Amino acid sequence: MSNEQGVRRVLDDEVCLQGYDQAALSGASNLHPGLARWLTCDGLLTERLRALPDMRLRRLAESDVTLTDGQRGLLQTPDGTGRLREISLELGATRCVYGCSLIPVSLLQVYPWLGALGEKPLGATLTARLEVERSPFSYCQLAADDVLARRASGGASSAPLWARRSTFQLPGGRILVTEVFFPALAPWPVS
Repeated sequence: MSNEQGVRRVLDDEVCLQGYDQAALSGASNLHPGLARWLTCDGLLTERLRALPDMRLRRLAESDVTLTDGQRGLLQTPDGTGRLREISLELGATRCVYGCSLIPVSLLQVYPWLGALGEKPLGATLTARLEVERSPFSYCQLAADDVLARRASGGASSAPLWARRSTFQLPGGRILVTEVFFPALAPWPVS
């Protein structure tokens, strides 16, 4: 599989995001209560994590990708391409959250600064510059061999992981955001 095919599959709701549901957490008996609090916390995740010691955002990759039909549907765009940005939120050397955002090319043309965020958090940057609305979260438990789980963990095998996704509605378009939560975050209180 080429890198672009792998990247496309990471965010493709028709391949690995099946089963996302707003009620998925209600019946989850294997979800640590501490991790559930992080998954369901309101507000911007990066801002909450900054209250923890030694937290940093690290940009992992950024690339242009071909959008699938499923991605175009979630983004409500006719665009054929978009920009994929992958980040890691880490406490010290421990990855706690893997995040990826998908931005349609037409939105990048309106807001070129979205393609040059570097190590800046997307949510905080958006809310500082624009009127944005965030959709409710949808949740999914990812099997250890899921494409997104493997990508989030850097190819290493891991226990099943929980993910959430939502969209940011901006004037002129949407951004799809998916966040994968690692068990290392569970013991930390949500501020």
